[in-house]
Amino acid sequence: MCSVYMRLFSRKVPSVTKGKLSTGTYCDRLLEGCTRRSCRIQSPNYPGVYPRNVTCTYRVRERNVPSVKHALIAVRQANYRYKERGQARFDNSDRVLR
Repeated sequence: MCSVYMRLFSRKVPSVTKGKLSTGTYCDRLLEGCTRRSCRIQSPNYPGVYPRNVTCTYRVRERNVPSVKHALIAVRQANYRYKERGQARFDNSDRVLR
C-alpha cells in the first residue's frame, strides 16, 4: 500500500480517499482534493493477490493551487525495503516528487 499526500505547506490532512474509479476501467483512479485530505494509492485486491495482466493508472489532480504556494507530493510506503547504489537499506521510504 502506498499513500500520497499533497499539501500546500499550511494544511493538515484530516481524512482519507482512494479516489474515483475511472469509468470503463478495472483499477484506474483519479485522486482530487488531496490538499484537504490524504489520498491513498492502493493495489487492487490489497492485501490479497495482485490480479494478472493488470496495469493501474493513478492521476493526482488539484484544481485550486494558490499562485504563491508550491505543490508537494510525498509518497510513503511502509515496510518497503530497497537499496540504492552507495546507500544503506531503509525500512520505510519517503520520496518527494516536485
